[in-house]
Amino acid sequence: MLRKTGGHYPAPLKILEILQQTRSLPIADGLRIEARSLGELLATKECKNLVHMFHLSQRARKALPHASSNSLPRQAAVVGVGIMGGGIASLLASRNIPVRLKDIKTEAVAAGIDQAGKLLSKRSRGQTTDDTTKLLTGQLDYRGFSTIEIVIEAVVEQSAIKQVVIQEVEAEIPESAIIASNTSALSISDLQKVATRPGRIAGLHFFIPVDKMPLVEVIAGARTDTSTLDTLVALALKLGKFSIIVADRPGFLVNRLLGVMLAEACLLVETGTSWKSLDQLAIDFGWAMGPFRLIDEIGIDIAVEAGQTLAAAFPYLKKSSLLEQLLANQQLGRKVGAGFYNYSRGHVAGFNPHGCPVQSEQPASALEFRRLLLIMVNEAARCLEDEIVRHPADIDTGLVFGTGFPPFRGGLCRWADDQGPGKLIGELQELAAQHGPRFNPAAYLAEHKTFYQPDDGARATDNKNGAG
Repeated sequence: MLRKTGGHYPAPLKILEILQQTRSLPIADGLRIEARSLGELLATKECKNLVHMFHLSQRARKALPHASSNSLPRQAAVVGVGIMGGGIASLLASRNIPVRLKDIKTEAVAAGIDQAGKLLSKRSRGQTTDDTTKLLTGQLDYRGFSTIEIVIEAVVEQSAIKQVVIQEVEAEIPESAIIASNTSALSISDLQKVATRPGRIAGLHFFIPVDKMPLVEVIAGARTDTSTLDTLVALALKLGKFSIIVADRPGFLVNRLLGVMLAEACLLVETGTSWKSLDQLAIDFGWAMGPFRLIDEIGIDIAVEAGQTLAAAFPYLKKSSLLEQLLANQQLGRKVGAGFYNYSRGHVAGFNPHGCPVQSEQPASALEFRRLLLIMVNEAARCLEDEIVRHPADIDTGLVFGTGFPPFRGGLCRWADDQGPGKLIGELQELAAQHGPRFNPAAYLAEHKTFYQPDDGARATDNKNGAG
């Protein structure tokens, strides 16, 4: 139990304690002890934060779009069949939506169908039926796309290549069909520039691993129709995902916040801090995995591309070259069996002694780990200033359901409010003096004092702006 919860959730331990105390007592005495213990648990910060997360989960589910069930796509295609494409295809097939998997290489198509089949089998505990697997069709051309209602593009993260694919796909699909790009950082508005029907193009950003991460970001390009957004939000709901609608800015919401944190972690390692200790401190904080294990999951190549996009968009950020060195050595993470960690059959098999080019054993301090959290908080405030989303609840939803930020802490904004705004601004000012303008406190923090305002209360969870 402690291995699964890290000791961060008091209820399981309290249950064991009550069982031991009451096993030989009369029922009335036992119920009094249970009631008192329940009252103690209800007053804990963990309980209040988890109730907050429950409201956020319902907020995401209840903010239903105007799209009717009849307008939901009944036939789909995935173009670009890598790890992400195969995962998306399995998700669609699991909801009884036929999927065409299209790539330019036979081996990629075969691998994608194999991966999708394995995920379907895993989802149904090994009982995948032939009817479900028959929903997956692999191909090298656009045969059959004339009846497709949504195409999810998941090709390599390069704008020029995605634009070519969009032009090809548009020529093959019905005028009413939607093209949803699974880009993690590229501009949807730029992708729309080559389209004849830009209103039917939007972003639909899934997170790795697709079968486990419950969030999708729905990205509105400059010319995306409202009906397109509504349909994508409704589709996400059908796929069992939470969704948030985000503005079309580099990195969108989740990868922008995650990107600045991962870059800061890499900068710490470059100056001699042990990456292993940073991962451990993140786990101690309540994350399911640390920043460097997460980079392995994302893929070093994808992380480098996203980092370059963010660095170009936000000049105040300081760029690290650590991941580019791993990329040059073809240490790409879990998908090739080696990154910061080694992997065997997809599972961690110890540290990779040849992975990170800086192998320091200097343990990270609590203040250094806190630095990673503070840069995320500051960037979250900037995201609200830039209207990437309109409410802190969207940020907490995105980070908990999209990155595994510890739910018992209530999300990043909730955690920041618990720290005290004055304290955080002072810490950011000190960090800015030491490390540069990326830590200059965002104007939002000084203006609003806290992310959640006193009159928000439970009503903050009913605010539908930006939520799917």
